[in-house]
Amino acid sequence: MRNISSQLTLAFKVFFPTIWLTFFATIVGFILLSEDGVDAFGGAAFDPTTVRLVAVGFFVFWALFFYFFFMRLKRVELDEHFLYATNYYKTYRYPFHNIEKLTLGRFLFWRPTKVHLKTPGKFGSKFTFLASNQLEAYLEENPDLVPQLTIEK
Repeated sequence: MRNISSQLTLAFKVFFPTIWLTFFATIVGFILLSEDGVDAFGGAAFDPTTVRLVAVGFFVFWALFFYFFFMRLKRVELDEHFLYATNYYKTYRYPFHNIEKLTLGRFLFWRPTKVHLKTPGKFGSKFTFLASNQLEAYLEENPDLVPQLTIEK
């Protein structure tokens, strides 16, 4: 079995959002519960209610950003017959005949890749992972898989 996901998947999915959200939840809590917090972050120039609403909005925006772009990432592995996807709690096996296509993307230096399934699985009809260089190397080593996997760039 070959891991085709980036080694940064675990950091992006678990560690970075957890550390960031914990740190800023503490700051937002300080702002909400203390007049000193409002003064420290808003000063006398802003209304305390405005400072609190901006802090909560800032936190909610970034929490949703992390959820939709990082926390939904999967780790993906391949072997000769199956694609394995895990959310680090459970691993599911998808046969190649159930995979409609792989869509390779590019965002800065990351390569988000979307797996589209013919019939929905436990992660839905499509899920995303960050592809590593191992994906292209694996497909070059196994050209018999390429006709089964439709790859869009």
